[in-house]
Amino acid sequence: MFAGDENNLGEEEDEQCVVLANQLALALRQRAAKLSSRTLRDVERSLAITRSHLRETLNNRLPIHQLPAEVMGMIFASALPCHDDSFRYSGFEEPDVVGVRRVRLAISAVCRRWRSIACQMASFWAVVEVSTSAPWAAECFRRSGNMPLHVLARYPFGNTSESTLIAQGDRIRGFFLELLKQDSARIPIELPNDLPPLPNLECLVIATRCRPFEDGRPMVDLAHRVPVFPHPPLRLRTLILKNLCWFPAIPYDRLTHLYISQGTPIDFRSLLTLLGHCEALQNLIMVDVYLAGANQVPADYRIDLPSLRLLTLGINQSRMLMRYLLRALVLPPTAILRVFGREALRALSGLDPFPAPPFTRSFDTLVIDSSSAGCTVQASGPSCGLLLDFGKTYSPPAVKLAEHVLLSLIPFSSIKCLTLRGEYSHQLVFGSMPSLTSVCLIDRGPEVPLGDLHVHDPWVSSALEVGGSRFPQVLEMEIWTATPAVTKLLTPSWFPSLGKVTVYHPPLHNQMNQHLVTAEAVRENHCPHTAFQQVDRAEQPTLDLPGIRPTQHPYEW
Repeated sequence: MFAGDENNLGEEEDEQCVVLANQLALALRQRAAKLSSRTLRDVERSLAITRSHLRETLNNRLPIHQLPAEVMGMIFASALPCHDDSFRYSGFEEPDVVGVRRVRLAISAVCRRWRSIACQMASFWAVVEVSTSAPWAAECFRRSGNMPLHVLARYPFGNTSESTLIAQGDRIRGFFLELLKQDSARIPIELPNDLPPLPNLECLVIATRCRPFEDGRPMVDLAHRVPVFPHPPLRLRTLILKNLCWFPAIPYDRLTHLYISQGTPIDFRSLLTLLGHCEALQNLIMVDVYLAGANQVPADYRIDLPSLRLLTLGINQSRMLMRYLLRALVLPPTAILRVFGREALRALSGLDPFPAPPFTRSFDTLVIDSSSAGCTVQASGPSCGLLLDFGKTYSPPAVKLAEHVLLSLIPFSSIKCLTLRGEYSHQLVFGSMPSLTSVCLIDRGPEVPLGDLHVHDPWVSSALEVGGSRFPQVLEMEIWTATPAVTKLLTPSWFPSLGKVTVYHPPLHNQMNQHLVTAEAVRENHCPHTAFQQVDRAEQPTLDLPGIRPTQHPYEW
């Protein structure tokens, strides 16, 4: 039989199936009233089976069902609200185990193939909550096979939770232990008797469910750290503590990541002593930690952290005294410093004398972004970086408070590339910049005629005046603005070395602005080497320096 004959035969069979289906439907409509109830139930059952079979066949022909099981598994994994088969924990929010459970159930209920793929995908079940449904936790453990586990448990345990943990102890890599509110003010010295050994534990999170500064909680006593496990977890590398009144007894000299947020006051000298034992520490993040006795530590007291790559301080409340960490910690030349929070600027400005960390001397790029919503300063060098995110701060006090801080942290004389955007950013350039070669000015204002520029959009004019006094030798300049008429404000005598000016603008409506960007007007421009380039209205230059700003949560937890 030829191929053409096979195709014709297939088409005839398709047509015959359609005809038979139509005949069956017509016969049922005509004779249903005459059939007995038993016969009708049999026919209904047969039709339901046929319909289910047809629906399954159609679903199997959808494009997504033609994908290999491995690709489907990747899609399923991306739907989970967790990262790398572990907890996505921000330091302020609990792991979304409810969301994990919801996604698993939803995907498993779509169809037989999806359920089969999901149930055979061990990594899909590696995040487990043991404090709610014991059968559900047991099923997750079974489906996870031999995968490393990340487990959430609430303390005090139920009998089922404790026995479940004992059975899976060797597989647990991440452990989130939440103390309920009734135990938030108590030091749980009985934990080693309740928790099983976790010999392969790599990440430990301990949090309490209560207000950060609730009355009746004792001050953290670092001299008497609390044992948590029967045996020290020698593979532990990450420790995250939220809102505690005690610290666990673990091998701190092996930690690479230490995150502390909120909690009761900690003696500053004791904390520095503890950090001095963290020889392998690479990331240190502290958010709203009250450091008691910080004023009593000598100004020349120093702790060296030679392996530290990232130091993040979050200061959202006053009187935290966290600013003294900048004076006491000696950071390596490759460090990145991030300071966030509503009270961060006010706190840093109170540090006098302000330290000048050695790693900041190699900064050569500076980005200042300011608006009514806040002020952000980024600086970077070959292998180091700085991010100051001060939140909502009104311009007059921000400029006054920032001068002391920026003059200590930013080597203005060494900066080669500068970007300024918005409102009072130019007022934060506190020093002369003889090394500057290129500058980018980003105007937030709307398009206005040249005559109204000083009234409705004076920022570019003010920024150029500051530039004329701070970096007159600049060679290249970019201006992003909706009003190309700002080039009329560019006085050649202010920048005698300026060789190239590029103005990026959206589509224009004002006739004066439209005329300025024509080739004839460019030739007659009093400022030579000026080029205009139209961009999309939503397009903006990238302000984030590589590796400086966190990609997800502000504290990158």
